[in-house]
Amino acid sequence: MNVNKRPQSNRGPLLVKRNRRTDDYNDFFESQDIWKNLNKIRKYNKKADSPLKNSRIFIRVAPNMDINNLKGCIEALTEYVDPQKLFLQRSKSPHLPSHIVLQNFSVLDGCLVLSVLLSLKDKGWGSKVNKDYYKIPRESIIGGSIYLPKNCILRDSSFQKRFNRHPGFQMSESKYNVISTFKEVRISLQKNSSLSHFIFGVASFLSTLAFGKGNKNMNRQFEIASNGFGKRQNAFLNEIPFVNEVLFDIDLLMKTNRTIVEESNKQLQEHVRTLHKFNEASVEATTDSIKPVTASQKSASNRTTSSSRYDNVNSIPSSRERTPLASASAQGNKPGYLTQEQIKDHCSATIKASTELVKTKSAYQIFKVYVKYPKQTYIEKIFERLDELRCKTNCNIVVLNLNNLYESEPWFKALDISKYTTVTQAPHPSTVRVVSIGGVSEYIVQALDLIAKMLDS
Repeated sequence: MNVNKRPQSNRGPLLVKRNRRTDDYNDFFESQDIWKNLNKIRKYNKKADSPLKNSRIFIRVAPNMDINNLKGCIEALTEYVDPQKLFLQRSKSPHLPSHIVLQNFSVLDGCLVLSVLLSLKDKGWGSKVNKDYYKIPRESIIGGSIYLPKNCILRDSSFQKRFNRHPGFQMSESKYNVISTFKEVRISLQKNSSLSHFIFGVASFLSTLAFGKGNKNMNRQFEIASNGFGKRQNAFLNEIPFVNEVLFDIDLLMKTNRTIVEESNKQLQEHVRTLHKFNEASVEATTDSIKPVTASQKSASNRTTSSSRYDNVNSIPSSRERTPLASASAQGNKPGYLTQEQIKDHCSATIKASTELVKTKSAYQIFKVYVKYPKQTYIEKIFERLDELRCKTNCNIVVLNLNNLYESEPWFKALDISKYTTVTQAPHPSTVRVVSIGGVSEYIVQALDLIAKMLDS
């Protein structure tokens, strides 16, 4: 059977129209204008304005980052991105990281937000912070880690091979996830590379993502996981064991600490000698007050008692009534002895004099003051309410021990307590405790007022 063949065309090979990929951008286009790059993406990707279903990205913010500058940047971004899509989640603790949430976003939203936020840290280094957040110089280093839900997948597995078309743009997924149930992806742009390569690379990356079904508590889950990793980091840094001859020089440390230890020993020995002298003086005074009674004195006492047997008994004080007066008289003559009221009066004077001295300082000056407090009865009130005092005044309040008592001596020498008490003699160190108060001047005044009220109550 003869088959008629179609006559061959002389017009050359047939031209077939090739469909352009939604992530296939013109590599020859380069610009540092972020809006021109976004318009370029919108031209080649018709779905660039459509929100990605269940999309969510998290960016951790270090505790030492300038939060005010970051908040200003996010407020500027919310002029173009819905505030319900982009917001900052502040941490309750200043030592733990905060994080930024970007959810239900489109490809254009992601390109704009990631370009501005990941360039913010580098723009603030070495100079005043650049308030024009959308102006990104070519010499800026753009980069950082973003966190995706674990059920997020790449629909096109060949993307990591193809993104090399954008010179300077790098993307890699961490093999070890420090934040559980979330993937860490590092994206960056080399220095002196065009911003166009970064934005096109991010657009290609976001176009290939498929987000799984999320839950309402995902933001809370990320906050808990991020805080847990931050706490572990702080623990490792602050509690690392000091290895011999690695972190410090043992010989230098011993040379520095030897003088401190020797000075502490001298202070302790001096305190022991003072206590011995005080005890010996107390024993001598007690011995002098108790004299042996002779036979003649005893007979005279008996005659006096018998002759006054029928006199007015009320005019003769009993031995029980005489004992406290005699004891107080004997104790008042002891060297270095003060009554409890005199000790309290002296301690109250140190508090008032310290308050007067602190008020002469600047309200924002940070330093440390010392006051004396009666050891008997009153110091227990300080121990019971120590945490309450620290919370109310935001001061570091410590009751000193004998080994660090010497640091308060310069402060007491500078105080003029003669305005507030007539007790010129300082109480013995064993009868008082020294309270140290450190912090800002205005808070120290509040702490001194509270301690004075506790002493008067």
